[in-house]
Amino acid sequence: MKFIKFSKYKKYLESLGYVQEKHIDDYANPLAFRRYYFSKPSDKKKYGINVYTRSIPGSCGFELTDNIMTILYGCGSIYAGGIEKINIDLRTKFWKQFI
Repeated sequence: MKFIKFSKYKKYLESLGYVQEKHIDDYANPLAFRRYYFSKPSDKKKYGINVYTRSIPGSCGFELTDNIMTILYGCGSIYAGGIEKINIDLRTKFWKQFI
């Protein structure tokens, strides 16, 4: 299965002027992902990028993969309707550059 790579999409966001925030939401146990935030100083809206994690065999730790699960954009809360999920369509040329 093909995935969008976090490292490539991160470079794309940084080229647009977004900066990765220090705050990370860790949902590694039991949901198996981490959420990274990117924001611009002049904009209230943020990108939230969910990246898959996987468990390390023989230990109780988790390691980060480079595969993006979902991309969120907006401000506020998902439940209040302020954040939208960005649809990833791997058939388009725009998304193919991040594989």
